[in-house]
Amino acid sequence: MTRTGDVRGRVDLVVENGRIVTMDAQRSTFDGWVAVDVGTIVALGDGDAAAVRATRRIDARGGLVRPGYIDAHRHSMDVLARGADSGPVPFSDWLFGTYYGTVLRLEPADAARSASLVAADVLLSGITTVVDCWGVGDVGSSRAAECLDATLEVADRSGIRWIVAPMVGDRLPERWRADLDRVERTDDRFRRSGMAVATDVAIEFVTGAFEAARRARLVDVWTAPEVPEMATDELLDGLVEITRREGAAMTTHLLAAPVDPTDPTGQDAASLGRLVRHGACESHLLAAHASFASSEDLRTLATRASGVAQCPSATMMLGGDRSVAGAARTAGVAVGLGTDNPSLNSVGDMPSELRQALMFDRACGVGVPSLDADAVVAFATCDGARAIGRDDVGSIEVGRSADLVVVDRSGPHWEPRRDPVAGLCFQERAGDVRDVVVAGRHLVENGEIRSLR
Repeated sequence: MTRTGDVRGRVDLVVENGRIVTMDAQRSTFDGWVAVDVGTIVALGDGDAAAVRATRRIDARGGLVRPGYIDAHRHSMDVLARGADSGPVPFSDWLFGTYYGTVLRLEPADAARSASLVAADVLLSGITTVVDCWGVGDVGSSRAAECLDATLEVADRSGIRWIVAPMVGDRLPERWRADLDRVERTDDRFRRSGMAVATDVAIEFVTGAFEAARRARLVDVWTAPEVPEMATDELLDGLVEITRREGAAMTTHLLAAPVDPTDPTGQDAASLGRLVRHGACESHLLAAHASFASSEDLRTLATRASGVAQCPSATMMLGGDRSVAGAARTAGVAVGLGTDNPSLNSVGDMPSELRQALMFDRACGVGVPSLDADAVVAFATCDGARAIGRDDVGSIEVGRSADLVVVDRSGPHWEPRRDPVAGLCFQERAGDVRDVVVAGRHLVENGEIRSLR
């Protein structure tokens, strides 16, 4: 029986015999089927789908059918550094040595390999949308341009809904000076000249990224000052103008660390207020981390319909002990989850990130712990869609894009059977992902990736 929508004639695809976890406003779940045509969900139904004529069928075999997860903050280019730091390292040593020391050496073939590895991680954990804060340093160089082209080619071929946000900066924060001096002196992988470029070079590189991505089917480009302190007012204004012109969004690492009041380029340069003054919130702004956002900052983000991407695993790996996920949600901010850097979060699978988000906020949350299973699953689905400014993904509803994941729940870790949403939070593993559909395209079949063959 059709529950909602309309099936007339033959459709492209039906996913049947599953427990449908819609993540709609009512959190509807039911045993039934999803009908897809031209990449869009056209109908949902209860029970048997035998009467629905379809060109292709996916049998969920009693598993869960959930929306594709949204990875709201990831870096693809340092995947070749995963596992590089076996012990604790200071943030500056990781950023300048491990991260920049890796990406500054990448050639186009390395970038393609990195993107392919990330695509496999993404698909096999049932992620269908990813915001990739992309960078190999040396913005404006032929190496960087060729690495970007290589990444875009893999992203397009993967079939993932891939948002590439090339990170740029035209100055280095004063508070980094001592650490830059030390790491550059002791680590021959790193050179600060690769981190910041002239303003016009940065703007030209970002403009070129939009041009390069126009031929891609599901790849979008956003603007991304790497951190606000790395952008002069001139660069911020230029990026805001590009964002408006392209109808895009902006993301940046915002308030990820406490502001040093002695840093002349720190307090205001790093603030949300500065981004607001320059119009960064007039389009959509996604703030990565925001761990040290004040209550006023969270209210500002909520009233300006901007989002926050929380990255619990990577934050904890660097010793972070402050989660604003629950506080941001309580303030009305749209919260998404990010797996962040592979050099910090080596596996980067979203099912694990759900549990990490819940535990991290309960242990280190700002204010009274408030998150439950429904909240963190929403971070990866419907709320994550709002966090990145999309209304076409994040739930299984008629008219939404057909971004669907079939989760096998035959394993012993699925016993006892409880509420399906709670099951996604507490019991799903990345290895349970059987089938992945993005915009109606069947990218993973029976646990095997088809799109990267």
